Amino acid sequence: AWCRAHPPTPAQIYQEIPRVRADEITPKAFYEQYIRNPHPVILSGLNADSHAVRHWTPEYFRKYEDEQAPLTTSESADVSSKTRFGDFLDYIRDYVNAPIEERPQLYVANFANLCNNHPELIDELNPRQMSNWLPGAGATNMAGVHIFIGLTGTSTPFHCANTPNWFFQVQGEKRWTCVHP
Repeated sequence: AWCRAHPPTPAQIYQEIPRVRADEITPKAFYEQYIRNPHPVILSGLNADSHAVRHWTPEYFRKYEDEQAPLTTSESADVSSKTRFGDFLDYIRDYVNAPIEERPQLYVANFANLCNNHPELIDELNPRQMSNWLPGAGATNMAGVHIFIGLTGTSTPFHCANTPNWFFQVQGEKRWTCVHP
């Protein structure tokens, strides 16, 4: 509610977020520059060789198709219903090449139960590598892993995150709006 009542200014929206390649900075320098004085940063290439980046596709997830996934739509972005994950994977298959205006805007967001029920997926992301970059971020200290899956044009509603977050972009692109607290 606070975020909706205090939307970002245009200057805040269009401020450039630093982008750093993992192979061009040491974990210590990254910590000094970006973690000690926390602010958004894109660290690219850290998990480029992970199993997730190499193998995660909609078809890869078919083995989990009976899981119940939280589904949001463009009409109910703040409310999610449950759907069979396999039905959502069918949607991805059927609409991946459809123009945005000709398909429903469905989005699986905060799909924590998938990783809770199948911890091998967490290992496939290789989050333990993060502990070199963010002290205390080892898998034993993680609050949770949430999967987000959507086609071009889907979005997560504006919200506030009150803890440090690591996002692994496995495929595609995502546009972010970050607001300094």
